[in-house]
Amino acid sequence: MVAWNRLHPLYASPAEAFQAPYDRTVTALFDGEHTDEQVAAALPDSLQQLFTPAFLQQLTHPTGEFARMFRSADSVCQWAPQAPVRLYDADGDQDVAPANTRSCQAELATEGVNAPVVDAGVTDHNGSALASYPVIRSWFDTLAAR
Repeated sequence: MVAWNRLHPLYASPAEAFQAPYDRTVTALFDGEHTDEQVAAALPDSLQQLFTPAFLQQLTHPTGEFARMFRSADSVCQWAPQAPVRLYDADGDQDVAPANTRSCQAELATEGVNAPVVDAGVTDHNGSALASYPVIRSWFDTLAAR
């Protein structure tokens, strides 16, 4: 949200989006100087603890700038690439919900693109990337050999 707020005016003050004490600390956490471990250690266990109820409501039922932002983010799959496409997801990913992958797959299908989804298993976001890299490399090698 901190990065998105730099591009889209989602909140004027961190206190509009983040509950105390995170409203005073969260922006500094995403300064590019903190490690993933430092960021994770400084954040609560749930979105309900991090965000204000009003902000969570906007995330759940977006209107205004939220809706525009989400439409913009969702449009990345509304085109027809000329190269083969595969999408990857993981059931344990807390950063990108598997539903996003399925939504992208459906959007690409409306453009006539067959984009199979490769399941990286039950792992988190970083784990899914690490599990997928060798599979992606092998697929690229297969495509290059055609």
